[in-house]
Amino acid sequence: MEDRDKLFEEISSRRFPEIVKFRHVLTPESDRGCALLAASYLDGELEALLRARLVDDAKTIETFFRPDGPLGSFSARIDMAYLLGLIGSAARRDLDLIREIRNDFGHNPSPIDFSHPAIANRCRELSHSNLESNAKPRSKYMNSVLGIAAVIHVECHIAEHQKLASDTYPPSDEMKAQSRKVATAVVEDIIGKAMSKMKSQRSHRAGANRQPRKRR
Repeated sequence: MEDRDKLFEEISSRRFPEIVKFRHVLTPESDRGCALLAASYLDGELEALLRARLVDDAKTIETFFRPDGPLGSFSARIDMAYLLGLIGSAARRDLDLIREIRNDFGHNPSPIDFSHPAIANRCRELSHSNLESNAKPRSKYMNSVLGIAAVIHVECHIAEHQKLASDTYPPSDEMKAQSRKVATAVVEDIIGKAMSKMKSQRSHRAGANRQPRKRR
């Protein structure tokens, strides 16, 4: 219990000012701006989490996270965080809903807001919210965004880079010599068996040819 309280204090002291600032930035935004900014923020936080968890190889990491890389999209980052066990299925589901809401706003030039039926329905499905079920869609959306951000921040706080696997190859000179010896023995055995089979077949054919022919 003490460790949990200590962890909460450490994360709060580090992240609370950032969350308050983020909340203040979202408040005056239009519904479209709120949806786009919130999704972008969580996208960036997921990237930070994955960078903290993967092997510390800057060159490869940059390749993976560039826009056309394997982890260049919000969707791919959500799935990777889930597959690495960094987020649960509920967080994955909410992040996907937030991504879909972002796309609803981003791909529709019409003047829509959180009361739009499709968007409101997605907001009602969000689970990382402590608001009443009849809360306004935008309120539930923002509350859920902050709830998921907290989940990601906890994982970021305790994340450690994966250890780079040790190479068992290339082998030592002694191992190379032993490998050559084994390979030679295998080849010689195969050749020996093949030669023996050929010799046996020739002997069999020669014996058949020596048999007297029957008179017709």
